[in-house]
Amino acid sequence: KYEIDYLETFALVAKMKTVRVIISLAVLKEWKMYQLDVKNVLLNSDLEEEVYMCLEKCCKLKKALYGLKQSPRAWFEHLRF
Repeated sequence: KYEIDYLETFALVAKMKTVRVIISLAVLKEWKMYQLDVKNVLLNSDLEEEVYMCLEKCCKLKKALYGLKQSPRAWFEHLRF
């Protein structure tokens, strides 16, 4: 598509100020805090564009894979809805 930078990458990262405010608020309000990690998270999101992978035969990817530049954005879009 015209005027799209296909080399641009995306990473959703919280600012440290935001993390500090949330932790301070949790301490002040005596909230319980939890942490989680989702394994293979990028494999759960669908790709918007067509991506093909060629090993011995070529195949069209239906899900995001680690190493694709669009995978983090696809996961963020999956979470947003």
